[in-house]
Amino acid sequence: MLVDWQLPDGSGLDWIRQVRRRGDNTPALVLTAKDRLQDRIQGLDSGADDYLTKPFTDDELIEAVTVQLHKTARQTDQTKRNLDTLRKSIMTAMPHELRTPLTSILTGSELLIAQSHRINPEKSQQILKGIHRGAKRLETTITRYLELIDLRINATAKTATSFLFNQEWLTQ
Repeated sequence: MLVDWQLPDGSGLDWIRQVRRRGDNTPALVLTAKDRLQDRIQGLDSGADDYLTKPFTDDELIEAVTVQLHKTARQTDQTKRNLDTLRKSIMTAMPHELRTPLTSILTGSELLIAQSHRINPEKSQQILKGIHRGAKRLETTITRYLELIDLRINATAKTATSFLFNQEWLTQ
């Protein structure tokens, strides 16, 4: 996003801060006539990724945007690699992490069903606690797996949206 420092109804830096608080990491370039070092520091501290002082040439603007597009592409690639590593790790551990608690749930419940008339209340309570622990462990594993899926979907959607937006902007 290209943001002028001085907007008709406020500061472009305030706008960038608001966007960053919402979690939007779209590259932000501040355009301004303010050229003091302190101004540049304040602009970058607001969450801007780059700072261009007016007047600037078309080439300078294109270079600044190109740098940010490449930076975003590198970050997207790194995020994708990290998610792929996490996915592989989870997929390797998943069969064990699902079967272990499921085994305790099935074994405990089968024991209670088959032997309920012969099991004393203390032993029955102990078996039920084991079933509950297994169910909680299974719930945690499934929740983490679903969170991973959600991360992948969101990362893919954000990458696709960002790519399409950036390609449109470059062709205009």
